[in-house]
Amino acid sequence: MYAKRNFVIFLLLAIIAFPAFSQSIKDLQAQKAKLQEELKMTNKLLIDTKKSAASSETKLAIIRQTIASRKVLIENLSLQINALDRHMDTLQSEKTRLSQRLSRLRADYARLLQEAQIRKSTYSQLLFLFSSESFGQAYRRLRYLQESSDYRKKQAYEILGVQETITHKQNEIIQAKQSKVVTLSQKEQESKQLQSEQSKENQSLSELKKKNKELQTQLSKQQRQANALNARIERAILEEMRREEARREAARRKEQQAREAAAAKKAAADRAAAERAAKKQGKKSKQPVATEEKVQTPVETTKPAPAALPATSAYVDMMTKEEALVSGNFAANRGRLPWPVEKGYIRGHFGIQPHPVLKHVTTNNKGIYIQAPRNSDARAVFDGVVTQRFAIPGNNNAIIIRHGNYRTVYANLTSIYVNVGDHVSPRQRIGKIFVDDENGGKTELYMMLWQDKTLLNPESWLAR
Repeated sequence: MYAKRNFVIFLLLAIIAFPAFSQSIKDLQAQKAKLQEELKMTNKLLIDTKKSAASSETKLAIIRQTIASRKVLIENLSLQINALDRHMDTLQSEKTRLSQRLSRLRADYARLLQEAQIRKSTYSQLLFLFSSESFGQAYRRLRYLQESSDYRKKQAYEILGVQETITHKQNEIIQAKQSKVVTLSQKEQESKQLQSEQSKENQSLSELKKKNKELQTQLSKQQRQANALNARIERAILEEMRREEARREAARRKEQQAREAAAAKKAAADRAAAERAAKKQGKKSKQPVATEEKVQTPVETTKPAPAALPATSAYVDMMTKEEALVSGNFAANRGRLPWPVEKGYIRGHFGIQPHPVLKHVTTNNKGIYIQAPRNSDARAVFDGVVTQRFAIPGNNNAIIIRHGNYRTVYANLTSIYVNVGDHVSPRQRIGKIFVDDENGGKTELYMMLWQDKTLLNPESWLAR
């Protein structure tokens, strides 16, 4: 009984462990599929840049992104191999336990068969019953014979069940071994591909280092353009905030004037009512006019002053309520916002970054640079309102979308699909990204994120 209970517990643990393994492999395979899509995208970008014979920073950046994705994919395959090894060890352990269980069942069944063989003849069974010393003992012996027969059948079924489970485990071990062989082969292929890509990286880097002066001149030009773009965007946002403040101030003053007018109207009505009451009282008492003046005097001294707004105004603009709601929703989705392109990768990260070629040279990025396939569209990352669209010499066009007190900026666009005042939704296409055919067909979106007057890192807000 104790051994049987242990066997049941063992099977339950095996049933619980199998879904956990399946989930682990399933997650790894989903990550693998995503990485393969990224590699497919970067390979397409690399093919586009090959149309430009000369090496460029764009080509080097794509190669490095491909290498980074390839390394993660190789690590993913290693994790799958380790998971398969653990799974095979678990299966082998389960198979060993089942084989031991099967041996005990067979030995027990053989003993039962021997006992049954002794009592096989009807005469022996009758003799066994009639040799009982009492009717109660005879009944118990009859029950024993029936239960012995049922137990033998149950043992036989259990033996068949354990044999079937062992066969199933063996098939799982074979499948796991086959999966491991395939995964090992994939890892070997990816490792060879990684070596080839690293050679290309070294070659491209070597060629670019020969163009040191050209790269410095190009960097200076890019920095001037970036500074002009950032300054133009900052001015646009600050001007927009000033207009919004002026609008709110005008609304506040209008509300205050309305309150003052209402208070003056009420005071006039109160004075008129007091005068009528005083005249009526004068007629009844036949008092002289001087008495009426005395009645009027206290009324005038209690004239209410114009109502002033309290220190914390009760006035709340309806647009402010909407903005607060949108801002709250936007902030709640940090790390979950959709990407502003359908496919792409971040070539230039936020903040101070080292130059990919020039030593001891850094750039301070106010936003992120997202490289995408040729002819890609920019997309809104959240619900909002288009507040500005404008052209910037040397940087094409830009759009500002407001999400409460947050703003997202999308620059380096050729065509714009939305107008000022339009409401946009997440993933809605808002413009086409410029394709730089003189730089290997680079298709790059510049994105910024502001909270009021504070710059934020857009990368930390996008979904992983």
